[in-house]
Amino acid sequence: SFQWDPLPLILATLTGLGTAAAFHLWLDPSLRSKFPEEYPPDLTHWLAAGPFIVGFNQLFLIFAPFDWLMRLTKNRWVATCLTGLLGAALLVMKVHTLSAPLASPLLAVMLAGRVVAGFLVVWFYLRGGVLLVCWWALLLECRHLLDFVGSP
Repeated sequence: SFQWDPLPLILATLTGLGTAAAFHLWLDPSLRSKFPEEYPPDLTHWLAAGPFIVGFNQLFLIFAPFDWLMRLTKNRWVATCLTGLLGAALLVMKVHTLSAPLASPLLAVMLAGRVVAGFLVVWFYLRGGVLLVCWWALLLECRHLLDFVGSP
């Protein structure tokens, strides 16, 4: 018989909303000037980029690396750790291309957040599959909607 555990959905929803709030309040204001291409200028751009961000980013940053690392190492813990570190390594490469350096505390917070998010997303993937991860990513991306409230 079918049994459904609501705990992963509840945790994904709470962490998605909490992460979105933290990003919107503390990280986005300082990162918007450093990475303007990461922030949609209006609702139309957000609607166009949303499906790509929610679907393909997770595919290329979480699902495919985790699956490949599981086949390579045959160890879930090692594959999870390396998937989280891959996200941090990609962030370092992206930051390295900036013309002005990021402040060390901001970089440390971003790296720690990327590793923790990698662990969380893999956990959601293992407990609830692709749809749960996409739900979490959608909640995180919805923080941009707060920037469009009241703008034409």
